[in-house]
Amino acid sequence: MRIPRYVIGALLFGLIYASIQWSEGRITDLRILSVHLLLFVVLGSALSWMLSKVLEWYKSRQ
Repeated sequence: MRIPRYVIGALLFGLIYASIQWSEGRITDLRILSVHLLLFVVLGSALSWMLSKVLEWYKSRQ
């Protein structure tokens, strides 16, 4: 199974976000932090996927 690069990118950015929030003490509950990480990955992946489809459509239009 090949994981798309936008999913990996969203996961990496989500992990960076989670580590910053945890180290600064803004979020101390691991359940809340994991929900934020999951939302970051899902929404980031969806946004990146939609942007890639829009760019493919725009390039094929010309």
